[in-house]
Amino acid sequence: MKRSTKKKANSLRELGAGVHRAHQVVARWIEHPRWNQPRKPPWDIDVARQWAADVLAPNPAAQPFMSEPGSEIEALRRSPLSAAKLKLTLTRAAKLELERAALAGELINRAEVEQALVRRAYAIRAAFHALPRQLSAQLVGKDDMQIENILINAIDGVLLELSQQTSIPSLPESEAP
Repeated sequence: MKRSTKKKANSLRELGAGVHRAHQVVARWIEHPRWNQPRKPPWDIDVARQWAADVLAPNPAAQPFMSEPGSEIEALRRSPLSAAKLKLTLTRAAKLELERAALAGELINRAEVEQALVRRAYAIRAAFHALPRQLSAQLVGKDDMQIENILINAIDGVLLELSQQTSIPSLPESEAP
């Protein structure tokens, strides 16, 4: 036996179920100025389905996602609100990642790093400026090859000593920025 399909809806819920939409959505349809049926039930389900297809924009959730290269960017251009929401979401995600890294102790303050580099550079410069004073007595009367070897050993010693320092040296008083 053939089942009879219900063609009329006597409530918003029945109309919504008939057109596969929420009853809140079809309630707005009935208030639409171009609605072609009475404002009170019963409503013809097939007429309502056809009206939605003719008058309303397509349901973006029902359309498959575009997978062609570049189509995602084109979709964002057509929908600037979606693009703004995506940008906000990505910015929030980046912020949360930075906060997590900061709490985990994986981040170092940029100003502190710059200050440490400046202090290290001043320490290296001071160590090299001290070499002539320290080595002048050893260099007197030596030939070029001996002087070069003494200087290379002294420079290597200074660099080794500075590389093994775990603390950041302080800035000289006269050259503090």
